[in-house]
Amino acid sequence: MRKVLVFACTALIAGSAVSAESMNLCDANLQKLRDLKASISVMPQPLLGEVQSLRMDAQDAKDDSDQAKCIALTTKALQRLRTAKKT
Repeated sequence: MRKVLVFACTALIAGSAVSAESMNLCDANLQKLRDLKASISVMPQPLLGEVQSLRMDAQDAKDDSDQAKCIALTTKALQRLRTAKKT
């Protein structure tokens, strides 16, 4: 019985750590979006609109505690900005 209890507690703690790590990545990506957006002086309107939409959707996902969706959306937006910055 004691081993089962220890295993259950370990699983709960590990799950919380993964969830916190995901949320930290979500927050970090949202901050990177703000930083990159500010550093790109001229951004075409279609790209700006797409990035803003992705960022708002990511913020909504974060507010709904959907870390995976937040990370996916912010990663997509960051890729778009980095591509634009190179050109």
